[in-house]
Amino acid sequence: MTCPHSLSPILIGVCVAVATMLSGCSSGTQTVTGLVVPGRASVVTLVAAHDPRLKKTGVRDVRVRLTRGDGTPASLVEATSGADGSFSFKVDQQLFRGRLEIIATSPTMLPCRGSIYLPTDDRRILVIVEQKDTSAPGTEEAGEQAR
Repeated sequence: MTCPHSLSPILIGVCVAVATMLSGCSSGTQTVTGLVVPGRASVVTLVAAHDPRLKKTGVRDVRVRLTRGDGTPASLVEATSGADGSFSFKVDQQLFRGRLEIIATSPTMLPCRGSIYLPTDDRRILVIVEQKDTSAPGTEEAGEQAR
């Protein structure tokens, strides 16, 4: 009956290996944060965490989507900006290698899109959106047709 004793070191080794792999998986997620602010042009950029534009009054209810940026329209993750314009989402670092695309949309703002790399912990996503011009001729008609 030496078999159970000879298996215990192997069993312990397997348990340690599995525990190591599981802990590695959980550390692969990152919380990405950003702010949607009004501006005269629609731009997506990465800025330092202490950038003064991150203190501006934000735009609420803007849908911010993250896609692969290779023409695939499906969202990998998405969030809606809060009352202060901030948004955040958790991303799996293994899934997000290379350039990514941020797409921001809102009924009151022009669509905005831009390519970025997954930001490091000391960077934030700044989404600058331009308000739709409701005084342009035909804007009201287009809005009525969309309803």
